[in-house]
Amino acid sequence: MNKQLIFYVIASLVILSGVAIAASSYGVVNVYFNVPSDTQFTIAFPTAWTARTINANTEATANLTAEYITFNFSGAAPQYWVEPWVNGSSGIGSQSAASNRPIMQLDPTGNVNISFRIKHNWSAWPPSGLALAFNATAATGNCYQTITNTPTNMTMTYQLIAQNVNYSRADCQINVSLWGNWTSGNAGQTDTQLLINATYPTS
Repeated sequence: MNKQLIFYVIASLVILSGVAIAASSYGVVNVYFNVPSDTQFTIAFPTAWTARTINANTEATANLTAEYITFNFSGAAPQYWVEPWVNGSSGIGSQSAASNRPIMQLDPTGNVNISFRIKHNWSAWPPSGLALAFNATAATGNCYQTITNTPTNMTMTYQLIAQNVNYSRADCQINVSLWGNWTSGNAGQTDTQLLINATYPTS
């Protein structure tokens, strides 16, 4: 909580014969305001770019978005760099590198620069023959310090999406793309969860 300290000083002027008395006196007191850092951010998906607020502070209480992401492979393996859909829908709800449309946007909405990291959360995933990769882009000019712009295979350990993302610029959303690679395996459906972490300090 911010605390405001107000000081009142009442000075009485005493007149003594033959003695010069200052008409004013001044004192200085340092006052410190401590504001907690806020690493809140939003996630938006291309179906409508509706911002979902993310403000949980532990993995156990992580905010679950209403949207889900699907990779729909067709034909025979191998298939590489397949782009995902949101809620199983193609068209505007899908990622499209050709149209510069990512699968999600991350936007810092707190009061400090933050770093984004990502991992998958299933120890038995990916099954043999499947791999999930990610990369990111953003506006240039003081939007970030470092960004993972080359597709990188995801693991169970947090990997950097973007470092030191500028919270004070309205155009500094981080555009995240996902890529599915299928080299072999039986038909069926498997799933995992993605965890996205925002941290401050940003190192």
